[in-house]
Amino acid sequence: MAMELAKLDAVTKRRQEDDIDTTLLISAYGEKLAEYPADVVRYVLNETPNQCLFFPAWAELYEDLEFWGRDRLLLRGKVSANISECNKGDG
Repeated sequence: MAMELAKLDAVTKRRQEDDIDTTLLISAYGEKLAEYPADVVRYVLNETPNQCLFFPAWAELYEDLEFWGRDRLLLRGKVSANISECNKGDG
């Protein structure tokens, strides 16, 4: 994910008031991106330069990540809950 974020940073402009260290930016975004399926993250990060002139705010990425990944996250949550429920019955 760090490589995809670095590529996004390389192909988009930074706003003038943006004094944030690139390492910190990639780390902070990386933590949030880790909550989503890797293929969804790659897709969103690869498509973002086609939509954004500037490096996107988290809210911009969040909107696309939710659109492309929310159903899978909900499904994963339901499967995990079912597995937990089944494991309770085994005890």
